[in-house]
Amino acid sequence: MQYRWLYLFLLLLLTGCGHINRENDNNPPPASSQTDGIRIHPYFSQTSGNYRQGGGIDALLIDDINGAKEEILVAIYALTNDRIRDALIDAHRRGVNVEVYTDDGELFSDDMKLLKESGIPVLSDEDPSALMHDKFTVIDQKIVWSGSCNYTYYAFYRNNENLVKITGSKIAKVYREEFFELWNHQLVENAYVSDILEIYFYFM
Repeated sequence: MQYRWLYLFLLLLLTGCGHINRENDNNPPPASSQTDGIRIHPYFSQTSGNYRQGGGIDALLIDDINGAKEEILVAIYALTNDRIRDALIDAHRRGVNVEVYTDDGELFSDDMKLLKESGIPVLSDEDPSALMHDKFTVIDQKIVWSGSCNYTYYAFYRNNENLVKITGSKIAKVYREEFFELWNHQLVENAYVSDILEIYFYFM
């Protein structure tokens, strides 16, 4: 049995919850850090409120999807957030290369079907005995979104979840290579270690 897990030491194992309100100066998003051309910014999900009104951290991810010019690579276990789904479809329609990789158990979900029907390539791990449990998006080879969130409304508006946005071509390259290892079913345990960030991909 094979499980793939991703650990972002420094930020992704934080516990607790938080809120983001982009129009309220009294409740700003968490502070970011920047070193060696890598910018790291953590976010925490809302745990109450009406997801239909939006304004959660999914809106920030969608902003980056909407701003993509060339490529969006998504490795996600579950997708039921129609705002993210529609942003991916819109990106594909304006000429951005969009590819999605998921677990075989989610391959035929309604939202994955809509992605495929729009012309977006969607592949899975093709292994019913395992979970493809990565959760990351790489945009234009310079922006990475990763964390504990599946792309569901509950993840952004009910659960205690976290996301981190990392801007920098070095980190985007690491995740992009991992995406294509998944895509081509060539799994390799690897790591990226620097003074400010450690990223590990492994399977068992």
